[in-house]
Amino acid sequence: IVHATLQYSLLYGWLGRLYARRNPTIVAAIHTTISADRKEELQNRLVYQWLLRRCNHVVFVCHRQRKYWVRKYPFLSGMSSVIYNGVDLAEMDVGQVAVPSVRRRAELGIPADAFVIACIAGFRKEKGHHLLVEALARLDVSVYTLFAGDGELRPSIERQVEAAGLAPRTRFLGVVNDVRSVLSVANISVLASTAVETFSMAMLESLAMGVPVVGSNIGGMSEAVIDGSTGLLVAPGNVEQLATSLASLAADKTRTAVMGVKGRDRVMQSFTRGKMIAGTASLLRDVAGSLTTS
Repeated sequence: IVHATLQYSLLYGWLGRLYARRNPTIVAAIHTTISADRKEELQNRLVYQWLLRRCNHVVFVCHRQRKYWVRKYPFLSGMSSVIYNGVDLAEMDVGQVAVPSVRRRAELGIPADAFVIACIAGFRKEKGHHLLVEALARLDVSVYTLFAGDGELRPSIERQVEAAGLAPRTRFLGVVNDVRSVLSVANISVLASTAVETFSMAMLESLAMGVPVVGSNIGGMSEAVIDGSTGLLVAPGNVEQLATSLASLAADKTRTAVMGVKGRDRVMQSFTRGKMIAGTASLLRDVAGSLTTS
């Protein structure tokens, strides 16, 4: 069995199969929903859908994503299933952070009692950093923001932050290898994405660390972020709604903390690495079994 994750690896899997002495079956795992641009959409329509048609099984990472793909390509209905992404709860724990939260805040020049917003995402257009900055500029409460990640749009976001007068309370951390150091000092995590986001690992890592998420209601965000319980959902691109959501949580730290506890419980119930591994192993056993009986 060849297990191909994402479309490019699916292409290489099929190319490899052409030269293989055996005729391995292929299982594809797709992690995208709405295409990032027209080029990606054309690739899916002209190339990848035909490769998917010849797979033995296709795995999606959330139910909303599967519904989206099946609606576009009905042939997927009878040959696909959902296995949620998962995180290691033992690893994503405040107790595993090397530098205590209070000390880390001091290192970043952030007051111990400040409300801190974390945004963990590469600086690409679809991640919506510009929307988050617009929303932050509308707040009438004082918050600090941590941007973890890098990318070609970072300079323009830095200029936007400067122009909005937010620079004194904003920290650009660059690429962070251990996001626990960011989440341990954050009150909430924000994902303002407008495309591509399907079942975000940053979302799961935030919830696992007891940090509620304010996220765009796209992909499978609503399957982990239960609006009003483990975080808040906003319409993609709606800056006013995003600003209102941020302000409401910044004004009520008790409510935010309760959401954080519920978020970790939600991950424990449904989105652990163990569940993801068990689901994948079960699928591969079923596929292998069907091969031996055919």
